[in-house]
Amino acid sequence: MNILDDDNKINNYVIDLAVLAIKKSKIHPVDREFLSGQLEQILSIQSNKFIYHNLELENDLYTTLLFACLPEVWKKITLDEVIRMSEKFTNVFSYFTLIKFTYKYIEIDIIEHILNTKNVKHSQAFLHGIIDYLECQWNVLVKSESDLEDFRDGFIDVDYEEWLKIKQRFLLDKTVKPAYTSYKEIKGYINQLVTNWKNKSDGF
Repeated sequence: MNILDDDNKINNYVIDLAVLAIKKSKIHPVDREFLSGQLEQILSIQSNKFIYHNLELENDLYTTLLFACLPEVWKKITLDEVIRMSEKFTNVFSYFTLIKFTYKYIEIDIIEHILNTKNVKHSQAFLHGIIDYLECQWNVLVKSESDLEDFRDGFIDVDYEEWLKIKQRFLLDKTVKPAYTSYKEIKGYINQLVTNWKNKSDGF
């Protein structure tokens, strides 16, 4: 099946892939072994479109693990592409998953970039939703020892070094900050970020 650049076909494929993964993967909701049989098709799709349509699924657990199993999809993605796709989000949950994945797995901080997009600044619902998410769910942004063991023990079946290379490539952009990796640091950082945005935004 050649779907390449057709957005409707890509969206349908992404939805079908999620349904099939949940049914066929040995590890719920998706694993690398299952994806290996889909890899040629996945890599035939423009990476930014594959990422975008998966972020729009509103299924954080599936999409986060899917991406963790597919460093190939993120190898050439740029910050500009990430921001452009976020400008097309139709629901706030897409932002939650994007922030969580980039912070926790790629270990980069692009939260301020996202908050400063037109899509967020012009939507009180998006802005308030993201701020509330950060305030209440900041702890999910930290990779736990259990998460690291998932890589070491082959649970995710991807070489963690692949993600470190992707992180370093993103950090070549000096506007991208490395993520904090301890609960104490991230809690203090998010508390300050939330306070700053509440002080300069209406409606909080």
